[in-house]
Amino acid sequence: MKLPYYIILALTAVVVFLLLTRPTVVKEDNSKEIALTRQIDSLQRSSTFLLAELAKYKVEFKVAKKASDSTISGLTKKLATKKTKIDTLIVENPALQEYVETAENLIQEQGNRIDALEGMYGRLEQRSGQLQANFEANLKAHQEREKLKDDRITVLEKKLKKKTFGNKVLQVLVVVGSIGGILLGASQ
Repeated sequence: MKLPYYIILALTAVVVFLLLTRPTVVKEDNSKEIALTRQIDSLQRSSTFLLAELAKYKVEFKVAKKASDSTISGLTKKLATKKTKIDTLIVENPALQEYVETAENLIQEQGNRIDALEGMYGRLEQRSGQLQANFEANLKAHQEREKLKDDRITVLEKKLKKKTFGNKVLQVLVVVGSIGGILLGASQ
């Protein structure tokens, strides 16, 4: 073989090598995905913080209610022991009787208000449980969706690699075939 054939063969080898080792760059704009991920993380941290605060308030309410119930029970017993002495004084003094009736009405209204607030607290506790369950279900669904996206991306990446490899093989075959045809044509 002559020197030009060796040069053509060497150039063919270089071209084939460059075609096979050329990196395939697939640019993907994932800035929206990154922004969404950051927003989701922020919302999750915020929700977790709010749920922790709510749990703290529940504990504080239960402790305060227990202390208040104890105080009310003690005061009720103390009033019961002194009621007989006061009943005789109230009968003798109409102004004192009016004052005691007003105070009893005020105490009754405050008791009604406490009962209403405890009912509201019960509903709030129920809603917070529903909120937490909703949050956890939402988080689980979100995680499952992200896993499905990751699986789909993996499948697409495999398909892309397969297609890219096929294109490279085709390019190499075209170059080798062309050079082979040139060499065969030149040798005759």
